[in-house]
Amino acid sequence: MSNPKRIAAADLDLSEFIRPGDQIISGQASGEPVTLTEALVAQRATIGPVSVFLGLCLSESFQPAHADHIEFRSFGPMGASRALAKAGVLDISPIHYGQIHRYIEDGQIGCDVAFVLLSPPGPDGRHGFGLINDYIRSAMAKARVVIAEVNDQVPWVHAEGSPDMERITAIIETSRPPLTAAPARIGPVDEVIGRNVARYIEDGATLQIGMGAIPEAVARAIGDRRDLGFHSGMAGDFVVDLIEAGVITNARKAIDAGVSVTAVLLGRDKLYRFAERNPLIKLRPSWHTHDGDLHCLERFCQRQFGPGGGPYRSNRRRGDWRPDRQRHRRSAGSGAGWSSLTRRSLDHRPAKHRAWRHGQSDRPDAFGPSEHGQKRRGRGGDRAWLGGSAGPKPDRAGQGSESDRRSGASERAGLTSRRVGAKP
Repeated sequence: MSNPKRIAAADLDLSEFIRPGDQIISGQASGEPVTLTEALVAQRATIGPVSVFLGLCLSESFQPAHADHIEFRSFGPMGASRALAKAGVLDISPIHYGQIHRYIEDGQIGCDVAFVLLSPPGPDGRHGFGLINDYIRSAMAKARVVIAEVNDQVPWVHAEGSPDMERITAIIETSRPPLTAAPARIGPVDEVIGRNVARYIEDGATLQIGMGAIPEAVARAIGDRRDLGFHSGMAGDFVVDLIEAGVITNARKAIDAGVSVTAVLLGRDKLYRFAERNPLIKLRPSWHTHDGDLHCLERFCQRQFGPGGGPYRSNRRRGDWRPDRQRHRRSAGSGAGWSSLTRRSLDHRPAKHRAWRHGQSDRPDAFGPSEHGQKRRGRGGDRAWLGGSAGPKPDRAGQGSESDRRSGASERAGLTSRRVGAKP
């Protein structure tokens, strides 16, 4: 693949590269190669049944009607993919965002074809990852076929590593504005929550902050802080304001000092222009952004409004998370991005081509029935629904004590944290 084939976008025939039954991973959010995803939809009947693993969707490329030839998989209904979930055509796997790369590398999330969006060459003469550097590198390394869309309107941003051009099969060149995130609608309740959360953020703290109305309300409420660090999975326009105001300096960070680190730039032109060739911002993989002992607003919101408290409820007797339809309807259109956890196979090839089945992985920490769960099937079901852990010992109702349920669920969902200043 040392000499990738260069093809005019209008002449791209994906059936030349994609086989029936292939599993496709496409760049998410602002890193979606829209010309490629639009071509996949237009040519889906010719290509045959395939599956696509989605992240956050900002475009309208994929619609429920496209499920006639495309099987959609994701780690949560986010952005435009909520329409797929509502129509019942989005298969959701309970995967922690920071671990997606590992499941791709291990083959538990299949990747035969990778669609990637790249920037033109930067000051080092190499193409850049554009606006994301999350798990897409792992997809490129694993895929049999890598098709790149090089968009001359995508900024070159400092990043860990650079695209391995030796892995690229074909390149199309385009010129279109990158996808942007709609501004959050911050209401009075969001502002109150933002002020309350901001009280716990001290000078020198490191932020991992999500997207949406509440996180942006928090960002507005911390304008008087100093020397904050930024180490987060996604970065929005508010990061520019905080950096320019001297709030975020990253001066006290133990790692990546002096640099705001993120995996995805998710904003508008303001953010993209600021990040272009700016050494104050660096894109690093999601496994790096989601590691460390941080002030984590995202996890705070999951604790308060997520599984068990938001649009997803716990079915402890089955040991899994299922959508609460009533709560989901109430939250629809609110702009909140909820993590949904349902028991699903991580292999997302179309069902007629699927070889791996739930519970057949050799991995001790795979998302599937553990030995403990197999023995206890019928008495509360498999409680090892995350990370292969047997979880709290059940009582006669198969549910465990209240304290065990709370601590066990938090640990398995990765929601454990410790107070600021507490000793390890």
